[in-house]
Amino acid sequence: MVIKHRAVPLDPKDKSSALAPSERFIFRAEDKVFWTRKNVGAGRVADLIATQLKRSSTKALFLAKESGDRCQNDLSLSSQLVEGGLVTLCEEDI
Repeated sequence: MVIKHRAVPLDPKDKSSALAPSERFIFRAEDKVFWTRKNVGAGRVADLIATQLKRSSTKALFLAKESGDRCQNDLSLSSQLVEGGLVTLCEEDI
């Protein structure tokens, strides 16, 4: 329950949102707790995390789970990660 109270909206557009708690997906990244809409893709989440953390990169970004598995950018993050799970923002080696 504590993690839900610390969570901040990942998307700046959601700061004043009256989104129901049941529609929010809460996760951890880089020692921070964020929430986003459950239907947001992992690729969009990676871009928003980079913006929040003020990280810029010319390389493609992706999210990795604690297990080391890579999240698919075209699928929603909530379908690939458990609620409250940890992801790491990574750069693709091209």
